[in-house]
Amino acid sequence: MRTFISLVLLVLIPTVSTAEPPLKEWTLRFAVNDDDTFTLTEDSKKAEGSGKLFGPAWNWTYFKATYKSTNGIEVEDENFMADYSFGTARQKLSGPDKKVFMYMDISLKSITPKTYEILRAGLMKK
Repeated sequence: MRTFISLVLLVLIPTVSTAEPPLKEWTLRFAVNDDDTFTLTEDSKKAEGSGKLFGPAWNWTYFKATYKSTNGIEVEDENFMADYSFGTARQKLSGPDKKVFMYMDISLKSITPKTYEILRAGLMKK
């Protein structure tokens, strides 16, 4: 799920880690520059990266980026966005040894803020 906030040129991606209990919630921030490049940050400094957006500003149709986490995992990320309601993504994950260990294909669909809160609350109970 993505929330676009155009007034401050920032894209927020709420994320929940289910790898280890308890669940941890964190937010990835894409700070968008005037040239449609962006940097990715995360409050705990566990991930950082950068990328490039393509298409009209705030109606982007594609972006490509690379992120790296402090545990050495690198993510190559490509996203195709038909419009605000739907997108697809492919991520390639490589370990600290640079060997690819996973590909992820992701379908993204917009939801209402109310639906997001219901889903988030249910997930965070686990």
